[in-house]
Amino acid sequence: MVLFAVSGVYPQSGPWNLALDSSFRMEFLFGSQALRDRNQVIDVERFRIDSNFRLPVLAGNVELTPLVFLSGRLGGLTSVLEGQGTYDRSAADFDVNVAERRVIDAKPTFSGWEAAGLFHLWNDGGYRFSVTAGYREEFWKLEGQGTAPSGTTSFFHENYQTRVPFLGLQTAMFFPWWKARFELIGSRWMTKIVSGVLADSFVAQYEAKTTGGGLLELQAEGTASVTQNIFAGLHARYTFQESFGELIRKGSLRPPDLPLELYMGDNFLLVGLDLTVTF
Repeated sequence: MVLFAVSGVYPQSGPWNLALDSSFRMEFLFGSQALRDRNQVIDVERFRIDSNFRLPVLAGNVELTPLVFLSGRLGGLTSVLEGQGTYDRSAADFDVNVAERRVIDAKPTFSGWEAAGLFHLWNDGGYRFSVTAGYREEFWKLEGQGTAPSGTTSFFHENYQTRVPFLGLQTAMFFPWWKARFELIGSRWMTKIVSGVLADSFVAQYEAKTTGGGLLELQAEGTASVTQNIFAGLHARYTFQESFGELIRKGSLRPPDLPLELYMGDNFLLVGLDLTVTF
């Protein structure tokens, strides 16, 4: 896995400092997701989904620095060569046998994009300290099937969308023989939208939206010089998301209930090698 990222060297003379940095990354994602009823009845799981996935991801970004104190960044990512993961669910309102759980083989796809601006509080002597603000959207799509202990085959399709305006802090170091960057971002304004269809011995649909909760993320990369403009090293990103909202069920076997109070938790780790090119 190779990650191509660009971190420009910033001159310190004059306010104008037009520099264009571009990047390409190949990383591996380790991820888990959980959706569950916050007010679960004892011994009855009215709704619960647990997912675990491993997949390679391609990513890239472009950073433009028109002024020594200001930069703009635009990036995106997408999964490739997706393999099967596991999808463990229980939903009493959708099952004849409320105690029965289903483990389904699922194929995930993952993509997203991000736009951010950085205001550099200090940019001198090889060090840069910045505050950042931006917006990110991420998309998960899951498709799969499984067999219950009774022999019934389950088919499902789900879509997840995450919308995150965020704020953060960044520390970057630029030296002739090595470079490093650390960034911490957070959000209290995250929105998640989920829609799903489950076909078993019945057909059921569910929709969810969460607006409470938030995101915390840490990114780190370090590279050493290969040539004057090329650096190689490591990159890592850990993301924790937690949100709360409502889930609405349609087509269940029992009469429609009030929306369930829903909890959603996500943990993602992206790791890969880093090849940096400066222009």
